[in-house]
Amino acid sequence: ARFAPQFAWCSAVAAEALWRTSDAVQAERLLRSAIRQYGPAQEPLRADAKGLLAELLSAHKETAAEAAGLARDALSVRGDRVTLLVALGRACEATGDVLCARDAAGRILKLPHLSDALRGQAEERVR
Repeated sequence: ARFAPQFAWCSAVAAEALWRTSDAVQAERLLRSAIRQYGPAQEPLRADAKGLLAELLSAHKETAAEAAGLARDALSVRGDRVTLLVALGRACEATGDVLCARDAAGRILKLPHLSDALRGQAEERVR
């Protein structure tokens, strides 16, 4: 990333590592930068970065609405991916949008190869 700062994928990967280990503020900054840097031909990679940012932001009520929008954007490009649907469900829950959270959980339950824990969480959210 230091030698090719215009390489947005490096920023997105570094952001995920920072977020998972210690520094959510710096991770958010890097993800926002990566999202801006991706070109039109890199929309799937931009969607992945939006999904990571949605995961990060969905943990806080004050950023949950933005997280829901980012997750929806990413889902429109990447299709139903479990991490995106979990982020959407968490964000919708935080904003009080029960129907959205229930819909995300229902979509999760339609996916193959779910862990028992994830299936249980999705079933609970549907109820």
